[in-house]
Amino acid sequence: MPQVDEIHIYLNEYEDVPTFLKRDKIKTFLGHEHSGDIKDNGKLYDIDAYGDCFILLCDDDILYPSDYAQKMKEATIRYGFTSVVGVHGTTYQDPAQSYIKDRSVIHFKDASDDTLVDQLGSGTVAFHTSMRPIRWEDIETPGMLDLWLARASAQKGFASLVVRRPKGWLKPLPQVGHTIFNAVKVDDTKESQLLANKLLPALQNSPRRHISNHVNDLYTELGCRNRGVQDVANITGTTSNFEPCHQTLTFELIVTGWNCRDYVEKCVSSIARQKPGPYRLKIRYHDDGSTDGTADKLSALSTEIRIYGQSSSVNKGPAYARDVLIRQVNNPDAICVLIDMDDELLPEALYDIAKIYIENPDCLMTYGNWVNQSGRLNTEGCYTTEEIDTRSYRRMDKFLMTHLRTFKRHLYDAVTEDNLKDGDGNWLRYCSDVGLMFPLLDQCSGSNVIHVEKPLYLYNQYRTTGTQTRFGGAAKKEMYLYLRDEERLFRFKSRSTLVA
Repeated sequence: MPQVDEIHIYLNEYEDVPTFLKRDKIKTFLGHEHSGDIKDNGKLYDIDAYGDCFILLCDDDILYPSDYAQKMKEATIRYGFTSVVGVHGTTYQDPAQSYIKDRSVIHFKDASDDTLVDQLGSGTVAFHTSMRPIRWEDIETPGMLDLWLARASAQKGFASLVVRRPKGWLKPLPQVGHTIFNAVKVDDTKESQLLANKLLPALQNSPRRHISNHVNDLYTELGCRNRGVQDVANITGTTSNFEPCHQTLTFELIVTGWNCRDYVEKCVSSIARQKPGPYRLKIRYHDDGSTDGTADKLSALSTEIRIYGQSSSVNKGPAYARDVLIRQVNNPDAICVLIDMDDELLPEALYDIAKIYIENPDCLMTYGNWVNQSGRLNTEGCYTTEEIDTRSYRRMDKFLMTHLRTFKRHLYDAVTEDNLKDGDGNWLRYCSDVGLMFPLLDQCSGSNVIHVEKPLYLYNQYRTTGTQTRFGGAAKKEMYLYLRDEERLFRFKSRSTLVA
């Protein structure tokens, strides 16, 4: 009682409220006065009406410790409100035919590290109401709340996570009479059908299914150990081969910069903090002749995070640096993601971009919105479908393809060094984004290009080493007009499509 502000108890098969429950802080619901005998679903009765608070779901046959509420609240906060946390967890084999036989269980009475699972025991669960991992309408049958909670959480993108704790932190109480689980052990036919038809399809795209790839792509062995992960299975629980319900995309992160020593660690860390999703990733970097120790920073980072690249001794500019990296990518369907070494990705950037490419099979490019280090939102706007189809962007005074920029690798095959050099044959040191993106855009129709309204990129603006400061606005304007108007740089098939 002292741990919580209020206790809600749904009473199945009771005619009256027992005297010992008639106390302050306890709110009771008699089944015959509400929704009848709804079995374990009663733990979530009236869930949609709860305000801003932490929810703890409890069973009447478990003894909870005195620090239970506080520890579960701390776990929810520790994982940034991205996970439904619990103490009892189940992971299913893939494929699974039996609800009871084809699974492994982390029992609430045993010790465990933090571990992602497929399904939590609903009597040991905590979450915050702002997450809304499940609503009343998500529960389709009584007696199967664990399954419906797991399904709804996965569909909404929440991980199910068993929290670390010592052995015996929760203790079972003696069972009295009939239990739901004992009945299922005798005959799990109905539950197995729901597992196959309802839960397993939702789990195919759940966080646990992506986290193993994410960790393996990002961290070296040392990086895993320093984050408390001796083995990926420590995080993901029992793993097996499976066929994802969506295609798995390949992201090639193209990270370039010059003299970014004070920014590069935040840049790489922002990639490591990306929300896992249906994608694999590889981080490629080119340090463009930095003189401030950026190369040493990258070398130190590479001991823990898998970054692949090189530091050159001569500064040739961002156009050259990107060209070197992009041409190393052999997969024509890989998605190149352009990141400046002094900027950062916002946490859901890759997850959101993956969703866009999956849901829009004709998409070949994306560009979007950013916020700067002061929180100011980009207000440049975007090209309309018609402006892309008619190549009107080659007559506009503003370049609107701002961060975050991504594209299918095969588009780059049409880009030549001429696109990336000035009229004198020198690699572009400013307006390199224009030189790169215009020939890619030339190959697309409006339906192939998606502008993302949601900011996915943090742009560190007004640096002393930035091109605006170093080269001036007039020089940049002149270069923009050259890259926009020089006909030999066009990559669309017919000049007749270009309108004034």
